[in-house]
Amino acid sequence: MALRWIGDLSTCFLLEEGWAFRLKVNEFILKGKPGWQLPRSIAEALAVEPGERRLLRWSGNGPPHRLVLEWAPTGFVGGSIDEPMSWLEMKVDDLAFLVLREDRYSIVVRRTSEVDHGDALGTLLWSSGLDPSDSVVRGDAWRRLVRTLGGTGSTAEALTERLKKRGDKRLMPLVAPAEECVTLERNNVQWPPGWQYVLPAADCERYFCIRGVDDRVRALVGVMDGTGSLPPGLIEGDGGTLWLEASWGDESAVEAVKSLLTDPPVGLVPSAARQLWTRWVAGEHQARLAALTGSDWTVELGSGGWAYEGQSAPDLLSALEMIRPDASRPASAVQIRTSTNFPRNRLGFRDGVERLVESGVRFLRANPDTGFSAVLADGHTADGATLSELARRAAR
Repeated sequence: MALRWIGDLSTCFLLEEGWAFRLKVNEFILKGKPGWQLPRSIAEALAVEPGERRLLRWSGNGPPHRLVLEWAPTGFVGGSIDEPMSWLEMKVDDLAFLVLREDRYSIVVRRTSEVDHGDALGTLLWSSGLDPSDSVVRGDAWRRLVRTLGGTGSTAEALTERLKKRGDKRLMPLVAPAEECVTLERNNVQWPPGWQYVLPAADCERYFCIRGVDDRVRALVGVMDGTGSLPPGLIEGDGGTLWLEASWGDESAVEAVKSLLTDPPVGLVPSAARQLWTRWVAGEHQARLAALTGSDWTVELGSGGWAYEGQSAPDLLSALEMIRPDASRPASAVQIRTSTNFPRNRLGFRDGVERLVESGVRFLRANPDTGFSAVLADGHTADGATLSELARRAAR
């Protein structure tokens, strides 16, 4: 009777070091007890004949060791392996992935401390001999898992097929929740915390857009209305802002934005239909991003109006537009949020500026943690992520 290929066995995994047999560590193994079972398919792969006793030398760090493998009447069994496990400081319930070759062996260790069993993706990776904390591995999880299980493909469906072929009923239920992990982690990479503040703007003609990774953009279409209803297909950002996500250069997305602004759904105030509102959002973002990327800018209000680095400006917005963020530097990793909703129209921005002036503002300065600081005539300061938040705090 032909034996199954080791890639179709639920206990064998193709790691970078080669095919490995997964052995769960228990007290008996740590006490040096022999007799733990291996699939006979491994004996066939190693060209071990029935009745043969094979010695494999330890190829890892530490003193010499010989692992005995024997095709006995009771099956293909392993001898004492406690010494290398001791050198590797392995404990009960750790996983030892034994990389077995014709005359030598090594161990890839996966420790129980590496995995949170509430993390379905991490458990899949860990159970398959892969590092669950490696961001590169997690970012390419499906392809790596399918390959490790002896298959080809880069989807959750391909992984499910391999698990079915291997008869692995223990890991199969983890695929669906692992898909949720992958989706969430990819979104976090594309759109990190504070994305609307810390990511650069994209050139989207008359609309204000934020560029993520993988050529994804989010176009700002307006703010939430008083109903509190989130319109279908839109993403709620900080401060009650509403965004439409699309691929960079997608002409249909431009048409979708136009349609939303022409015939807004319940829940959307189509603020982006007004160019001056969009200009305020873009200018504020530009100054804030410059602060978060390390620029130490100052905008001063004097008797002659607003000025940036000695250059006079007709208004605050024009002064903010003079500030340029350093595109070569990433924004601060600090997660910022505003406690004030974004203005619904340009008058909201104008009112915020008037309140700042009434509060005695002398300077606006870069704040590397929040974006903005206002320095008042009495020496007090106010910090905020937006001009509206700054105006509210300065008026206290």
